[in-house]
Amino acid sequence: MSDTIDVAMRRREPGARIYLGCPYSDDVDTVRHNRFIWVTQLTSYMIEEGVPTMSPISYSHQFAHIGGCDFEAWRELDLSLLGRWATELWVLMLPGWEDSVGLTAEIEFAESAGIPVRYIEWKIDSFPWS
Repeated sequence: MSDTIDVAMRRREPGARIYLGCPYSDDVDTVRHNRFIWVTQLTSYMIEEGVPTMSPISYSHQFAHIGGCDFEAWRELDLSLLGRWATELWVLMLPGWEDSVGLTAEIEFAESAGIPVRYIEWKIDSFPWS
């Protein structure tokens, strides 16, 4: 089951700290850049609305330009943030999310740790700033 961002924001637990995951890796630079822009816009919106939100893609995108990084390079940091800081994992269902190695690992980790996972619908016109 998935929610729109507005529904998810209303349903979140009081005091929730959100780890916002999405697919990133792709052979096409424009795809990676668009994923970064969309998740960073959503992260910014959530923070402005008072929801503590961490997006590993928003943080790490600039490093990919320096030397390229796949999920294995980020696994320890990402799963540490998810396991020690986040109270919920929200999955932004951008195109390709079901095939993402990193996002799949994050979902599996969250489920095994008992961290609730919420799936956020993605449509270009579904966000408040669209």
